[in-house]
Amino acid sequence: MAQLENIKNFIEIKRKYSKIYKNKLEKYSIIEFQKEYKDAASIHWLTCIGIKDDKMRGKLLINLQKEEIPYRKLFMPLCEMPYLKKYSKKCPVAYDVYKKGICLPGSTLNTEDQITDVAAKIESAINNEG
Repeated sequence: MAQLENIKNFIEIKRKYSKIYKNKLEKYSIIEFQKEYKDAASIHWLTCIGIKDDKMRGKLLINLQKEEIPYRKLFMPLCEMPYLKKYSKKCPVAYDVYKKGICLPGSTLNTEDQITDVAAKIESAINNEG
């Protein structure tokens, strides 16, 4: 119940972290952020980016690992789950998002400085690639 009592604060922190990432990284054409719908408000449970360039994505993941920055790949498309395979159809958009996506650090236990540092390191990795 304690977490539910703090939900508004948690959502505000998550939104703030997402904004930090966007402010630093949306200027790069190889990075995509999920679009928000006009009449909807995301809670930014996860801040994920898509890296359009496969080579750069690989280098960025190596760089994040080297810098000991925790990240995770996006969730596998549901049509790949063994218990759903018999119901699945081709899902090219899901595969594309899965292939490009990276979930960035954004726990409510992180600090703004930590999130800013992660964004700066991603930015540096992109800039060092020319």
